[in-house]
Amino acid sequence: MTPFEELLIMLVFAHLVGDFIFQRTEWVIQRQEKRWASPELYLHGLFHAVLYELVFWYHSVLEFWYLGIILGLVHILIDPLKKQSYKAQTLWFIGDQLVHLALITAASWYIFSASADMFWHSIHLDWKIATAYLFLTKPASIFISYLLPARPSTLEKETNIKGLGSEKAQKGITNAGEFIGILERLLTLTFILQSAWIGIGFLITAKSVFRFSDIQQSKQREETEYIMIGTLLSFSIAILCGILLI
Repeated sequence: MTPFEELLIMLVFAHLVGDFIFQRTEWVIQRQEKRWASPELYLHGLFHAVLYELVFWYHSVLEFWYLGIILGLVHILIDPLKKQSYKAQTLWFIGDQLVHLALITAASWYIFSASADMFWHSIHLDWKIATAYLFLTKPASIFISYLLPARPSTLEKETNIKGLGSEKAQKGITNAGEFIGILERLLTLTFILQSAWIGIGFLITAKSVFRFSDIQQSKQREETEYIMIGTLLSFSIAILCGILLI
């Protein structure tokens, strides 16, 4: 594995940690309400910059410290631009992530002046697996919330921030559903890496049985369709990650 390849994956890992794992709901709300007047926005950018600098330090390329500052500043510049409307918010979220990933790739390329062409298959497996498992936790949950249509009123009241609703909205079954989704994705990836395909079949069957029981009790068409789409998206993302790793 070349230094360029390892640096790129570690920077992506740091981005996932800063943008999803340690993302506080209160900070997101403040950034969207106050935008550039929000202190949380600058703390968010600083946190990202620190994570990137730690990666540079690990690779002994701290002479490029200014790139970490630039990557952190990008969060401060573009995060308040995200729109609040349902459709626009989804497009802005996807565009925001693509911009960050493109800049991370450009920074890695600049440091090592290396070509990124077809690098994925030569990346050290440990970092590939670590990044995949990290992505399948909260990042994947948020991605799924952006891909899903609006939640039906029978399931949950619509929130202002998709995937990061209020504390009241996140209590009870909402938290349980998200936790179950994370576990099923992690188990699915583990089964794929161990070539235990029968385990995936058992997992899908078991969840289908429980979901069918819930559907029979609720008798809500919208709720049924919403749950099925979410379940299929969850498994599809986990399976896709597994295919990329094998």
